[in-house]
Amino acid sequence: MGSNLTNKIMKYFRANQHDVIDNINFRNVVYTAKHIQIVFMSVPAGEEIGEEVHDKHDQTFVIVAGEAKVIIGAEKIPVHPGDLIVIPVGVYHNVKSLGPHDLKMYSFCSPPHHPPKTIHPTRESAVSFQEH
Repeated sequence: MGSNLTNKIMKYFRANQHDVIDNINFRNVVYTAKHIQIVFMSVPAGEEIGEEVHDKHDQTFVIVAGEAKVIIGAEKIPVHPGDLIVIPVGVYHNVKSLGPHDLKMYSFCSPPHHPPKTIHPTRESAVSFQEH
């Protein structure tokens, strides 16, 4: 990650879009506080995060690079770099990377959802972790 990624002291967190673009992991939990968590994501072209519904946290996605569609219920919403989507508790959703480049985005989970410092290099490793 770039030199702007700051979380050593944990009194604050700072990153920029280049840190998100440089992330090669499907899921990389880069910061966890009491009420919020920041996750960098890289979704390979043609793949998806998978269908999910969260029962305890809201989730916000910010698209940094790549093209995608966000599926919320039956609605399919095209998203592009700079777009932000908020998914409230209890709402079915999925994000599909349309390519030709990997989708780079970050997610806010409030309250935190994943164990701090979780890294899943691939979607398969993330799914495997959730099944155990």
